[in-house]
Amino acid sequence: MTAVNFKPALLLNADFRPVSMVPMSLISGQDAIKDTLSERLSVVETYDIPIRTQGSRLGNAINMKLPSVVALKHYVSVDRPAPFTRYSVFIRDKKRCAYCQKELTMSEFTFDHVVPRSKGGKDCFENVVVSCSPCNTIKADKSLREAGMTLARKAIAPTVRQLSQIAMSIPIAANALHETWMPYLGPVTVYTNESDGRFPSDMSSADYWNVELETD
Repeated sequence: MTAVNFKPALLLNADFRPVSMVPMSLISGQDAIKDTLSERLSVVETYDIPIRTQGSRLGNAINMKLPSVVALKHYVSVDRPAPFTRYSVFIRDKKRCAYCQKELTMSEFTFDHVVPRSKGGKDCFENVVVSCSPCNTIKADKSLREAGMTLARKAIAPTVRQLSQIAMSIPIAANALHETWMPYLGPVTVYTNESDGRFPSDMSSADYWNVELETD
């Protein structure tokens, strides 16, 4: 069932909304099948991909279609703290420089420590913001007062719910979505690119953006 892992399933909460939009709550096809058979999840939508599970001492083999959308049977709170990741900071700041408010792409922006690490600044939501390269160069290793700069908005540690609400207003690459997911994502805006219609086989980029960072 190795190939099954290349078709992820959208994971919904018990209220049939995504558990998270940042990062989007996805699980592997293998986990979707396993947790469905263990009755932890309910299948909501499927791919047109028939599969046959292996029989075991607990039961016979089962013929089913690969789940594309699954839902938890018990509600998980979305008012918990969001994971501190690069992408979470990027979305919290709405893809804009925290100083000049220029809109940035993922290849253009940098991170800045509001209180420089050399002055005791920590790696945490409240001290890390999105910055364009010119503003980051100007601020350098200085405090806001020393640099004569101000934040457009206070850097906060968001909840999963807050990040998801912000993410709803930011376009999502269409190639990252499957048509069966769309009814459950709410009023999202999508854009297309040259890789539209394919799931990425190399997940190193997602791992980079969504890995949880260490905090001080």
